[in-house]
Amino acid sequence: MILLTGATGYIASHTWLALEAAGYAVAGIDDFSNSSPEVLRRLAALGADVSHFVRADVRDRAALDALFAGDRIDAVVHFAASKAVG
Repeated sequence: MILLTGATGYIASHTWLALEAAGYAVAGIDDFSNSSPEVLRRLAALGADVSHFVRADVRDRAALDALFAGDRIDAVVHFAASKAVG
């Protein structure tokens, strides 16, 4: 399984679809600070399996520990970031 951080951002959401089209299982984590839960609905409407999505901040160690304990993560593609500093 490949974990996408910042999974509901623009680039990550397109990567999610491309990875699944290539036969990979995908898990996602995002806190929606730069995106919206609507992205998950759109991904699902396009046929993506969003069942391995976790709403959490990647800086939350307990959330990451739980995610890695639950699924075998083979690789991580890191897209999570603050896109603007106020």
